[in-house]
Order: sequence, then C-alpha cells, then structure tokens
Amino acid sequence: MIEFYVKQLKAATVQELGTIIFTALKDERVYDYNRLYKTIEELQEANDNAELRQLAEIVNTFRVGSVEQLNSKIPEEYRTAEIEAKLHGLKALIVLSTTKSASFAQLLAALQLCNTFELIKVLTSLVELQKLVCSINCQLQTVTVKSIVPREIASSNQLLQLSDLLAKWKQKSETAQNILVRTYATNYICSFSKPGTEFFDYFVQNYSDIIPPLLDISKHEALVAHDAVRTLINLTSAEEPRSFFDNTERLSFDTDNIIADLYCMLLSNLCKSSSICLKILTIRLEPTPSSILKLASLSPNPPKKLKTGDTKLLPLALDYLTDLFLHGVSASSPNKNANFDFLASIKQGRDYFITVAPDGKPPLTKVIVFTEYPQLIRRGGSINILKNECFAQEYHSLLLDENGINCLPYILLPLCGNEDFDDDASFLDMEGMPTEVQLLPDDKKIEADVALRLSLVESLILLCATQESREFLRMRKVYPIMRVLHSTESDSNVADAIDRLVQLLMRDEEPVQRNISPAASISELVEQPSASSGFEEI
Repeated sequence: MIEFYVKQLKAATVQELGTIIFTALKDERVYDYNRLYKTIEELQEANDNAELRQLAEIVNTFRVGSVEQLNSKIPEEYRTAEIEAKLHGLKALIVLSTTKSASFAQLLAALQLCNTFELIKVLTSLVELQKLVCSINCQLQTVTVKSIVPREIASSNQLLQLSDLLAKWKQKSETAQNILVRTYATNYICSFSKPGTEFFDYFVQNYSDIIPPLLDISKHEALVAHDAVRTLINLTSAEEPRSFFDNTERLSFDTDNIIADLYCMLLSNLCKSSSICLKILTIRLEPTPSSILKLASLSPNPPKKLKTGDTKLLPLALDYLTDLFLHGVSASSPNKNANFDFLASIKQGRDYFITVAPDGKPPLTKVIVFTEYPQLIRRGGSINILKNECFAQEYHSLLLDENGINCLPYILLPLCGNEDFDDDASFLDMEGMPTEVQLLPDDKKIEADVALRLSLVESLILLCATQESREFLRMRKVYPIMRVLHSTESDSNVADAIDRLVQLLMRDEEPVQRNISPAASISELVEQPSASSGFEEI
C-alpha cells in the first residue's frame, strides 16, 4: 500500500503533497514511515520549501519520535480521530520498547510485516490495563486478559507475528510490559490452535518455531503457562508436533504444578507415539531432596539414608505417575489442584503393569479398581489399560488368578445391571459367578458408554485365547452374564462382539487345538489408545 502513496507523491503538485502525506499517515494499512520519509527527502532535493520541511519533520516524528514529540510536534489542525488513534498506538510501541526486549524500530518493522491496525490497538489496551493484568489477584488477572483478546480478528500474518514475539522476547527482561505482551500473544495463539479450526494446519506446519517458546513460557507464571500448555495439548494431536518431544530431555515431571492436570493431558497425547512411550518407561525421577521423599513414600522399606547420587535406587517416573493416579481421588493427594485422571489414558508397556512393584503389588491392581469410577476419563483409562494387558496371552493366568490380580470381576461388574436371579434356573446360572457380581443392589447400572462396553467385551474375547482361560470363564458363569447383556444391548457393534464371545465360550473344545491365535480370531481388535483413537484437546 505504501507504494501507492509514493507514486501519488511523486506525481503531485506542491499544494497536493500535504493532503497525500496525511492521508497516508491516517491509513491503518501504512506503517512504513521510513519509505514515506525517504520519498519526501527526494522531493526536497528537487524543490525544497518550508511546507515540505514541516511535512518531513512530522513524518520523521512518526518514524523515530518519542512520546513527548508525538504529543507536541503534530499540528492541532492535523489531529483527526484517525491520526490520534495511530499516535496512541505508536506511543504504546514506544513504551513497550523500553523493556529492551526489542527496540522501537524492531517493533515498528514487525508491525509493518503484520500490517494490521488492530494489533497495535490491542497492545495499547494492554499497556493501559497493565495495573490490572499485573495484579497479584490471579482472578483479576485472568478476567482482565480474557476480556481484551479480540477473537474476531485473525490472519496468518498476525499469527506469524505473534509466534515471532513468543520466540524472540526472552525472559532476560522480566518487566510487567514484557510479560504482558507474551500473555496476550500466548492467549491469542491458543484460541486458534484447536484441531479443526481454520489456522490449525498453520500451527502444525510451523511447530518447530512455536513449541520452543511455548515450553519456555510454561516454566514461568501460571497465567501465561496455562494457555501455553493448552496450545501444546492441541498441537500434539498431530503427529509432527508430537515428534518434537521424542527426547527425554524434553520430558520432565512436576506433580506440584498448579496446572498438573493440563500436563497430564499433554502427556496423554504424547503417549500416542510408541517411541515416546518407550522413553517414558526408562525415565527416573531426578535425585533431588523432593524426589528422595517421594521414593520413601512409594517404597515399603525405604532406605534410611539415600545419597543424591544413588539414581539406581530412585523409582521410575512411571511408578510415581501410577501412584499419583491412585492418590488423585483421595484426600491425601500430593497435589490439591489435580486429580491426574488423564494419566489413565497413557499406553505403556504391558510388562510394567504386570510386574510386581516395590510395594509388593503389580501396578495394574492399582488401576483396575477404577473400572466403575463415576468419572468417564478415569474409568475409560482403567478399562483400556486392562484391555491392553489382555492382548498378552502369556499373562492370562496372572490376570485371572483369584489370589493375584483377579481382573475378571473388574471386567464383569460394569457389564452387570440389577438382574434378578430368583428363579431356580437363574440361581443355577449365578452359582459359580465371582462373588463381586452376585446380589448387586437395585440401583446397579450397566456401563453407559458404548465404547467402554465394547472394550470390556473385547477384553473377555482376548482372554478366550487359551483353553484354560476359556474353561475358567465358563466356570465363573460369564456366559449367563453375556446372555442377559445381549438381551438389553442396543448397539450393534457391542452385540456382535457378545455373539463372538459366546461362540468362543460355547464351542466344543478340540483336543488338538487347545489355544487359538488372538491375531487370527479377533484381528480387528486394537490396543487402546491406538494412534487413531481420540486425542485430548482444550
């Protein structure tokens, strides 16, 4: 747009110059004052006069002037509403440049690239409201910032400029103004990062430029970190941004963080990548005084004295995450601001969950107790982890051991309602069932979520891979429970899965083939969460 005005100036008469220059100054699309000033200098060389000198001084004030000069050197007759608005924005840039994170010239150049008057207006509003935004009252901070973010304004150029602000404005200048603009930029970017929205693909394509400053910001004050982590959660629903975290140095754990639940959602998305899962299996807690205390709380026989260098004695981070998953629903939770529900949807190695932990119990026993938990996320994570374990045929005897893990009642309970077994035939059906599923209360409900009902039935199908486990399921009267479930099931996929399970349970056992291949008989079953299953977004 500046070239349009340059051409007009070069073709104009002396009398027309003032009108053209002030039209350019009022134009919200024009911020290239250097180009405008250079053109006036060229005109002065050909025809210098007092009016041109005054115009050059005014443009130069816009270009490099101070707040005082902007107030004093613009003639009153030229102070239209449009000019005042631009002066207001330039003053904001001057104030922002005092943070020494960027010079006025750099900010002005950035604004030219952005080419939007709206950005500078918002920056101005932020400066005016800095006392509210920087209040020690967190609620006041949040309300103030949220109220001045213009959701209706967006363009790829603006988002590019905001991501540049995140990347370039480092923490070396921790002034209120600096934090203010990062807060605005982070909040603004977050609002456009949700999968399926217009600019999501832009963020995915530029993830290597956007993620590092978001991680840097997330280490600081909670108000900025909240939106930074929300953006990371949304971005990691795509494969390319997840690959950025395929490095143990970028995976850390701080369970005392006030937004730990958001980090758990992020971890849930990252663990859709098998390579990241493998790395998490090897991470141990850092040997800090805090982690030494955590080790003592996890171990039934903690060492009397643990040196900081004894890293082999420290538990895996996964041990601690599992323990936090258990404590997330208790009053003794180590973090009162988080219940760690989203840890349940992390796909980890089967070996870890089945291996006896330092407290003498396999971690799976801590997880399966939530198959009937009221909250869907925790309940779903528990059910899907249990289903994953059922894929390992070599673990079936351990899973069904009534003196060990004893997973069958936790699979059957969500599939049982308040069925009446009063008649003789029904009583015979009930005899042999796990005691946990007998004599259920009148208000007992079947699992309401279709996907979870399907996962539970598929877990039973997986357990039918060996003759021993099939015979155990028959002895524990799984068939009568499935018969009742089938009579009330409204979803065709779940009904079909029940039919397949019944066929496996009621088949005649062939002496030659004691075991069946899960891959051959139920090849369509997949581990949860698979790469195609749902991602967290917020």
